[in-house]
Amino acid sequence: MVHATGLHKWALDLTFEGPSSNPSFPSALLIKISLASTVNENIIRIPAKVLCAFALLALAAAAPQDQEPAYILKQESDVNPEGYNFEFETSDGTSRQEQGTLKQITEDQQAITVQGSYKYNAPDGLTYVVTYVADEHGYQPQEHIEQPGQ
Repeated sequence: MVHATGLHKWALDLTFEGPSSNPSFPSALLIKISLASTVNENIIRIPAKVLCAFALLALAAAAPQDQEPAYILKQESDVNPEGYNFEFETSDGTSRQEQGTLKQITEDQQAITVQGSYKYNAPDGLTYVVTYVADEHGYQPQEHIEQPGQ
């Protein structure tokens, strides 16, 4: 980007490169900022808000990604003409279980009634548990938040 003000003509060049070759920050985004003045060697002042925004962007992009892949610890399922059920659990604390049962709604109409729950550990350190029922009245979830140590 080139901008001219008065007698000064200056250029701002932003270059985004990634991922980083640094093993400590493999997913880091490298941001190069170059400012040049074509009139003289005067320092070009960048507004503090703009400089802070670039610095925060660089910090966020360079933050280490410590998330390990999740592995399946348990997985079971059963499907039959009257319904189904399944459950699984992963190494990161995520789990889900669900049962579906064939239900007679009217004399000539059937539907599956589903009930189940799922649980996951959020980045905020809390564990969220959602239980639900899905039937002719719609999807009806209920959320519960477990504090650490519960």
